[in-house]
Amino acid sequence: MKTNDLIKIAIFPALIAATIWVTIPMVGAPITLQTLFVLLAGLLLGAKYGALSMIVYLLLGAIGLPIFAGFSGGFGVIAGPTGGFLVSFPIAAFIAGYLKERTGNLWIAALVASVVIYLIGIPWLAVQLGMNLSAATSIMTVYFPGDIVKLVVAVVLAQRLQARL
Repeated sequence: MKTNDLIKIAIFPALIAATIWVTIPMVGAPITLQTLFVLLAGLLLGAKYGALSMIVYLLLGAIGLPIFAGFSGGFGVIAGPTGGFLVSFPIAAFIAGYLKERTGNLWIAALVASVVIYLIGIPWLAVQLGMNLSAATSIMTVYFPGDIVKLVVAVVLAQRLQARL
């Protein structure tokens, strides 16, 4: 691994940490820019390095750095109700990068990765809050429009930035 690769991997945890102040508290999980950078990590860095950058993000947060939503940190956040969304980040970045590398279609890659975040995050949330899957999904539907906007922004940015990286 080259120094240039390490820098690229470190950029996305730093971007999430730098923008974590943009948090809108909601029932279930707060609205943040995290998923925008998860998608960008996969789309711009590829499967391996995108996932690695999100693993770095999780490790930094797990050791207590306040880089999760609401300036929180620690393993307790990962083990809590929103932990499934956090745990999904490396998987989603990997999938976004993998699908982009295999299909060349950034839209499909970003969409599937976004769905994966929900497929992992919603059941985790339901279990943690002691509710059924249907109720948890219902709560999370308010996030769909914002996540669609973040998906579009991620794809447009990736299209413009990939040649520069």
